[in-house]
Amino acid sequence: AMLRADRYPVVWQLFNATFICFYQLTLLMLLTLPGIYVLSHHDVKLNEWDWVLTATFLALLTLESVADGQQFAFFAEKYRRRDAGEPLTGDYKAGFLRS
Repeated sequence: AMLRADRYPVVWQLFNATFICFYQLTLLMLLTLPGIYVLSHHDVKLNEWDWVLTATFLALLTLESVADGQQFAFFAEKYRRRDAGEPLTGDYKAGFLRS
């Protein structure tokens, strides 16, 4: 069952203050720990793995940016058609990149 904020506001606030906040803070900590480690060990030179991981990150970031652009263009066109009263056909009726 879904915890709905409009039905159970006190329970939702407790859930938010405990689980969601803890989870988000943990993610932020895990994102910043590598940077803190690098800053505290500034005498260590970059090696091949650093460049491989940097290139992999940049490639994945580019891929995600292209995918986000495609999804935005799809939904912008879908909602334009819907608001104009045009019938939704094909992928616009079935959904974005369905399988």
